[in-house]
Amino acid sequence: ASTDQPIRWDRAMGALRAIKTSPPAHPEEAKKGGLQGPVVLDCTIGTDGRVTDAVVVQGDSPLSEAAIKAAKNWRYEPLLFQGKPKAVIVPIRVNFVLEETLRFDDLLDSLSSKYEAVRESAAQVLGNMLRGPRPSPGRETRWARERLTALLKQEQSSRVRNAAEKALAQMEIQE
Repeated sequence: ASTDQPIRWDRAMGALRAIKTSPPAHPEEAKKGGLQGPVVLDCTIGTDGRVTDAVVVQGDSPLSEAAIKAAKNWRYEPLLFQGKPKAVIVPIRVNFVLEETLRFDDLLDSLSSKYEAVRESAAQVLGNMLRGPRPSPGRETRWARERLTALLKQEQSSRVRNAAEKALAQMEIQE
């Protein structure tokens, strides 16, 4: 193997010290659909401490793209290996957390997002929001059921279909 190839970092090599990191922007489309959670990246940190590459190990679009975009601006102290700066590959976890209140209309709109994970999240949140038997469904429940039923007719993703079916089951009307 070439000596220029990055090596996989482990704790025995010492702590990686950040010089410049900033949290990624939570994508607007993800926020509206209630999508949050972790993204794990394998970041290659060059001998100058800059992130030269970032590959998604875990996480969904659009959160993963936002994490990669942010990572490309991070800087670390170069890691010394046998006394010389060495490029390393480091797993880095980025957590996206919702801080805003979700809006019903945004959730309905998110059912038609181009992102599978956003559609799945919106269906899950709607199911949780409108859960439980009701003597008669309110306007919001009717609208959500109509949109979820329409989604099921066209959706190709099994993840989204499962979330929509579960949401509809959670909204069952009490007989």
